[in-house]
Amino acid sequence: MPEMALLGWFHTIAGVAAVLSGLYTIFKYKVISLEEFTGKLYLFITLIVAGSALGIYNQGGFGLAHILAVLALIAPLGIATQILWLKNVQLTHGFVFEIVNYTT
Repeated sequence: MPEMALLGWFHTIAGVAAVLSGLYTIFKYKVISLEEFTGKLYLFITLIVAGSALGIYNQGGFGLAHILAVLALIAPLGIATQILWLKNVQLTHGFVFEIVNYTT
C-alpha cells in the first residue's frame, strides 16, 4: 500500500471534519441550513474536500471520485443561482416564494 501524501492527509482530516460538522448540524437542527454557522461550516469544508480530491491521483487518472468532486463543487453554484433567480423574480414581479422545511 503506497504511503499517503500530505494532500491525502489533509483531504482525509478535512473530510472527517465535514462529516462531523454535518452530523452535528443534523442532530442539533434536524436540517443543514446556511442560516446556522455549522451549516456554513459544513458547506465550506465540503467544498475544500471536493477541491482537494481533484489533486489526488492514486489510481492513475481521472476517476469516479473526481467526477463526484466536480459535482460537489458545481451543486452549490446551481443552488446559489436558483436562490438569486428567485430573489430577482420576487423583486421584479412582486411574487413571494416561501421555502418550507417539514421535519418530524
